[in-house]
Amino acid sequence: MTTIGILGTGRVGTNLGNALARAGRQITLGHRDSADAPATGADPGIRYATQTEAARAAEAAILFIPHVIRARGFRPFAVSIAH
Repeated sequence: MTTIGILGTGRVGTNLGNALARAGRQITLGHRDSADAPATGADPGIRYATQTEAARAAEAAILFIPHVIRARGFRPFAVSIAH
């Protein structure tokens, strides 16, 4: 089974995570602060983690963090999750 990390727990990322979990995928939602993530309303069966943890644990990652990329660009974000 493919493990999917979704980075960004806003409305779109959370809803996609819920749909993929219902379809039988293993989902990790990556949030800036994993302690705050359950308040986003995602399915309780979905694993929550920091964005870095979600990216490292996943076989595939989906990014839903436009504000970060718009503010800092993709390269600084990619470097931050790689360490």
